Amino acid sequence: MSLKTTDANLQRHVERLIDAWFDQRGLKAKKDDGDDVNAFLHCVGFANAAAECMRTYLNTNPSDRIARGILARSIFELGVTCVWLSLTGADGFEALRWDQQREKKNLAAEMEGFDSNEELNRTVAAVIAQEQHPKNDRAGQAKRFDLMVKSLDSGETPLYVIYKMYSEYSHASLGVSNSYIDEGDDGKVGVYFPARHQALNDHLGTVVAPFVWAINAVNKMLIDEPFSASLDTMKMLLETGIDFTLKDKEAS
Repeated sequence: MSLKTTDANLQRHVERLIDAWFDQRGLKAKKDDGDDVNAFLHCVGFANAAAECMRTYLNTNPSDRIARGILARSIFELGVTCVWLSLTGADGFEALRWDQQREKKNLAAEMEGFDSNEELNRTVAAVIAQEQHPKNDRAGQAKRFDLMVKSLDSGETPLYVIYKMYSEYSHASLGVSNSYIDEGDDGKVGVYFPARHQALNDHLGTVVAPFVWAINAVNKMLIDEPFSASLDTMKMLLETGIDFTLKDKEAS
């Protein structure tokens, strides 16, 4: 894999941060009371998923640009959700739980009436019969990722723009198929592999940043903040801020 010196240095430090994350045992939160525990545990889960995707991205052939783009979008979504949950705490967790139950109840309703086995039918009936969790002011953000993104004050980082650009290459869209269509040296239009067009995820820093945001969000919740030194280095290499706030602070 051929990288510019700056990218090679960035990748080396990202790999160290990934290793440091997975080497940690017994992460201890600064607060251990009430529903904040749920927010903390799920932030750790989102950060862990982002770390897995980040490691897979780095190990994926650069020529597999759509696959890397899908991974990059996943890292972005996991990182943003982790940051959002760390800022919204118990309200954010309850909103996510409401949305998860809403999705399950909708799926159960679609499955109702199908010729399924008895055990599955009982499960479907039980889900439909569940009382819906209360819907709070964060529910819309939990349901719609674009609203979650827009709720964060990210300074000069255009989160929504990045999200939309990634999304075009994460679904079966003309953007995906068109990325392989180009005019060859002979002047004929054809399908070429690897893709010749520049992709957002060709910029390593753009992919890495959301993973760093997630680790930073969790680090702030930990006793002794064990990842601070590594995060300071990442902030310097990325040349951008890694801290966020909510635009509507009073609702947090």
